[in-house]
Amino acid sequence: MRKKKSICNVCNKSLTVTASIIGKCKCENIYCGLHRHPETHACKCLETFKENGRKLLAKSLPLVVADKLVKI
Repeated sequence: MRKKKSICNVCNKSLTVTASIIGKCKCENIYCGLHRHPETHACKCLETFKENGRKLLAKSLPLVVADKLVKI
């Protein structure tokens, strides 16, 4: 029984075992090196990734407010 070959969901390029592990996206599809980033394969989860990143930055970065200077 042969195992099904991994192919990129965008360009149908056949992938090696390591490329198929590295190219796995959170949308449960497998992509080649060119299409593994969410921006390059029009990932449905892209907005979720961006929103989670914004929330993480808002939590981790402190609010910086400068004191007003006294005019002489």
